[in-house]
Amino acid sequence: MLQTILGYLYGKRELKIELIPYIAEVLGVDEQELFRFDIEYATEYNLRYSKDAREILELLQFAPKVMIEHIKIVLRKFKKEYENGVKEL
Repeated sequence: MLQTILGYLYGKRELKIELIPYIAEVLGVDEQELFRFDIEYATEYNLRYSKDAREILELLQFAPKVMIEHIKIVLRKFKKEYENGVKEL
């Protein structure tokens, strides 16, 4: 069961449309909520480490401009490597 759920979450298994009402009911949300896109979950990495990503976003307001510029450079580098097929850094 856990493998099935993880397959859905990671996009490795297709969700049967008949299951949507049941999933929404179990989670206590509207069916539409299951389809809202949140940029935080745009990659497998962020899905696994979303708590860390939220904490980083909250702390960024305290970072000096020079650090923000450095972070942007480093993240662009990682993004490029990710897009070129390097999934784990």
